[in-house]
Amino acid sequence: MAATFALAAGPTFGGAQGVSVELQGPTEIELRSATPGFTVRIRGGAPAPFTINLQIANNADFVGPLLIDSLFTTPDTIVPVALSRVLPSQSVVFWRARVVTGAQQLVASASSGARVTPPWLTLLAPASLSGDILDTPTPRFVWRTAPVAPPVGPWRFQLTVFEGTGLPRFSTDPQLRDTTFQLSTANALLTNASYRWRVRAALPTGEAVTVTSPASFLVEEPALPRVTLSYQPFPNPFPDLSSQVTCFWFDVGDGGADVSLDVLDLRGNRVQTVIPSSDGRTRFPQGRYGRAAPGTGTNCSGAYVWNGTDARGETVPAGVYLVRFRANGVSTVRRVLFRGR
Repeated sequence: MAATFALAAGPTFGGAQGVSVELQGPTEIELRSATPGFTVRIRGGAPAPFTINLQIANNADFVGPLLIDSLFTTPDTIVPVALSRVLPSQSVVFWRARVVTGAQQLVASASSGARVTPPWLTLLAPASLSGDILDTPTPRFVWRTAPVAPPVGPWRFQLTVFEGTGLPRFSTDPQLRDTTFQLSTANALLTNASYRWRVRAALPTGEAVTVTSPASFLVEEPALPRVTLSYQPFPNPFPDLSSQVTCFWFDVGDGGADVSLDVLDLRGNRVQTVIPSSDGRTRFPQGRYGRAAPGTGTNCSGAYVWNGTDARGETVPAGVYLVRFRANGVSTVRRVLFRGR
């Protein structure tokens, strides 16, 4: 509730002798609720009615626009105060109360120390910074929101799962109430495809936030592959917040294959050799390579990656590079963008 604090003519700013105001609120430095409750206590026998002004700001001086500036009149000396709007996400806040008594005397509470508001929305699983490999095409998504009290709350959610291309694969109704959702068999995801997910959380008061998973996840096909192929390197471009390297996945089909994997510049000159690596291995039996084990909190094993260096270990210039995969006489070339360091 936004309001302007105005005093009647001729107030006394020192307050009446023996009259004090105490504002009781959360004691923790990191707040658990985005709409914390407060209690104003007026002591000293000042005459009613009392005009109470609760203020919450991003600075201890309470200058500039206030986050909360509520004003109301009451005859009571103990007054619970509920916020009518949510505090901003992950913000430093201060609060105080000012009271004008029936005798037009202004009394103020002490300002609180700095408090940190909770994040409105946090994705919990699958939400590894390095990506996730799942063993089910109907995964369970879990997230958490900052508690909000009525009438500001409750939160309503919409979950969207989208493909690596950015196209939506599945989306729920925007009025979802639970903070978990499991896909049904009717909406099962494809195996060996990259996905990300996001949640939009909204309040009846109009505030909303959208959070997207920090990295992709993949549902692994348990059966051995029948064909030999390579996948698009990821992350691409790289490096990014989730990884300092780009990861290479490939499948080897029936009978195994002799494999080579090289990074080239746009002129076709070899920059780095990934396979064979230092162990000299080139022969790969049927299987899937480059993935981490399910449940390890990453979707890249680290065995087949490129960190943006050449064969001498020197960092290459930022730009587009080619990744050439050869196996069983078939050659596949994919592009990857190195952002530089």
